[in-house]
Amino acid sequence: MSVLTLLGRLDDVVTSSGYRIAPYVGRIESSVDFQRQPAEVAEIILVPIEDLEDQHDGRNVEFYYGDERIWGATGEIVSNFLQFR
Repeated sequence: MSVLTLLGRLDDVVTSSGYRIAPYVGRIESSVDFQRQPAEVAEIILVPIEDLEDQHDGRNVEFYYGDERIWGATGEIVSNFLQFR
């Protein structure tokens, strides 16, 4: 049995430096030990979806979780996800 169930794809996000990100959404069925690529990912934070929903007004692409700021391309992906959740 797979640990991940693919649920769909969100709209592409183009970064200010011209990179195109094609985000996918999936459901993780059990705990996973995430491994980051240090050259691409500064930090992995796990945020309850409800904390993001509470901040989302349909327009903002900047979110906060404790002292963490989620913004830029990641914030745009989160915002797109919350619009279709």
